[in-house]
Amino acid sequence: EQELSHDMAIESIASSPGNEMLLTGDRMGDVRLWCCGKNVFLPSSSRQWTCQRVFSWRSKFDLMSVDDSMQFAITSIEFLGENIFVTGSKSGNLRVWSTDGETGETIDKEIISIMGAHNLTVTSIKKGANTPATSPVSSGMITFSSGSEDGKV
Repeated sequence: EQELSHDMAIESIASSPGNEMLLTGDRMGDVRLWCCGKNVFLPSSSRQWTCQRVFSWRSKFDLMSVDDSMQFAITSIEFLGENIFVTGSKSGNLRVWSTDGETGETIDKEIISIMGAHNLTVTSIKKGANTPATSPVSSGMITFSSGSEDGKV
């Protein structure tokens, strides 16, 4: 058993289609990408998860008050393909990200940002039926639906 941790409470979690990657979103708006590996020198050992990179679209200067910072909470995450995922926040915003990058890197720029997608907290995100499993960005086909406390999809 292995514990994966954040500095703040984890609000959402998603696993990749092949279950080799895991995304965790926390209350302060950070998303961590965890990759699963096995010790090649000890084949009988259990699989280990390591944090590969952090995604954070806000700067530390944005954290003015507790109420303000709670709006950053990542309340929903969904993989759209092998290397693309979308996040929904308490503020109702949606962001599409690429998992590509260097180990240990902090990614601070999303591919697509949909500000004000909802008026209230995003509660769920579901990959669209037409989104290809591999490389949805290069195919030009990124489709997903999101639901919110505002009662809209």
